[in-house]
Amino acid sequence: MDLDALGNLGDFIGGIAVIVTILYLAHQVRQNVKSTHSASYQQIVSSMSAFSRDLAFEEERADLFMTGMQHPETLTESQRIRFTLLMTSYFRCLENIHFQHAAKAIPDDVWEGWEFRIASSLKSPGCLYWWEREQSAFSGRFREYINEEAVLAEVGPLTFASDLVPKERRF
Repeated sequence: MDLDALGNLGDFIGGIAVIVTILYLAHQVRQNVKSTHSASYQQIVSSMSAFSRDLAFEEERADLFMTGMQHPETLTESQRIRFTLLMTSYFRCLENIHFQHAAKAIPDDVWEGWEFRIASSLKSPGCLYWWEREQSAFSGRFREYINEEAVLAEVGPLTFASDLVPKERRF
């Protein structure tokens, strides 16, 4: 083999190596994106689980949440402040979920459950009243979603445990 043929063979092998490297890097990037999305979603689930767990195990907080959602007019001044902070925390989690969905980190079928949760929360009079007063604290994209889609969704209000008690027991 002459030198030109060896040079051409070297260029060919080098080109193949570049293509293999690019394919490998593309695979690694896809894996990293999946891993990042998974970690983001896990953080969301952890945040919402902590919020729910606090309501489940702290009776005063659960009562405040339920009363504020259903009968906000009965809250005292101190309770209104605490309800506002509680709702801000709740909606910060929901805003993050909305953001992650818009960034394609949450698939559409998973988003459907969260979308239902957001819309059903807004069907509670206290939540809607709170949102109307406090929405300016949230991103424009989230406000637009809430005001143009979630508020208009045809769902029932958030279900509370008291709504789940059967009228008759059947054995």
